[in-house]
Amino acid sequence: MDSNNKLDDEEDDQIDPDDELFYHPYPCLVNLALILIELHQARPVQSIAEENNLIMSEDMTNEERFLMAVKNFASRQQDFEDQTRMAIDACLDPGIGGDIDDDQPDEDTLRTTVYQGIVRRLEDELEQGHSHIPIEGLDTLAQTLDFARFGRPIKPEKPQSSMQTPAGRGSISSASKRIRDDGGGGALCRLDYTSPAGSFSAVSDHSRLSFFDDQKGSEDITTTKYQGVIGVYDRYASDIAEESRVKIVILDTGIDQDHLDFDSCEVRIKASVSYVGNKRKDVHDTSGHGTHVTSLLCGYAPDADIYIVKIAEYDPVSSSIIAKAINDSVKDWQPHIITMSFGWPARDNGYESLEKAIKNAQFNDV
Repeated sequence: MDSNNKLDDEEDDQIDPDDELFYHPYPCLVNLALILIELHQARPVQSIAEENNLIMSEDMTNEERFLMAVKNFASRQQDFEDQTRMAIDACLDPGIGGDIDDDQPDEDTLRTTVYQGIVRRLEDELEQGHSHIPIEGLDTLAQTLDFARFGRPIKPEKPQSSMQTPAGRGSISSASKRIRDDGGGGALCRLDYTSPAGSFSAVSDHSRLSFFDDQKGSEDITTTKYQGVIGVYDRYASDIAEESRVKIVILDTGIDQDHLDFDSCEVRIKASVSYVGNKRKDVHDTSGHGTHVTSLLCGYAPDADIYIVKIAEYDPVSSSIIAKAINDSVKDWQPHIITMSFGWPARDNGYESLEKAIKNAQFNDV
């Protein structure tokens, strides 16, 4: 054996297999994986790393970043939908696009592999979750959304009028709009409500929970839509609905049952309970949001039974308590529908129990 071959053998012996194990030839794909993990978890990837006893710093080597990404993904991959999980897994595959001999792919092969294994899967996920929005129109739509407010439409700032009562509560306008006229006993479709500064806004702007529907649309459009829906209902579904009544649970801010516009709905409310504080029977609505949601259901589902569950006042209860509210509702009332018009911008403590409660409700045909 000549000296050159002997030197090569010595260098091969000094190569640590672990160094190759944590090497990724395309650091940009590792960064993409970290971005996807962060977007899906709705929190900084640093916090996920800390849960796995990892420290993320700006001066990390590519190998260290790759190792951190793999461990972060492994600890959370059960949370991802199939297409997103497979896309991230492809990003973190150091052999992406390679052949059986571990040769790196040419540019065209790599481009095709990245599209099929990553981009196409993410497109499929978007199309399945937002089938009403074509991929080609996403850029145009994005210009109309305020991402700082969780994707709500951009709208000009308007001064908000509010009415303060001696007790500090928001008042519901007595000029409520009835849009189904059946001799004075018709169902209420829409309530125009106002809230004092610091009441409903305090709930919707909370760092952990926010309501989805704080923008108001045109009253004419609302009226037209309602009349169209209720016309079809009266013609085709009213007899069927009366025979097998639908049970709807509303998880919201409670209800103002003393309001005069709820006289016709009172018999429809079968039960109510509060998970705010220690007063289980106190479901009084101090913000107006839950009252508004209930009024809509009274109008759009005139033969449904309503169950009120108060889960928010000025500050919302924790996600684990909301999980208990869902489980109790399923057990006690066997509802067909549970409506929850709120969400979290991030996964707080107890979020896993909320996910399990939703899956339990789904298992029980809710």
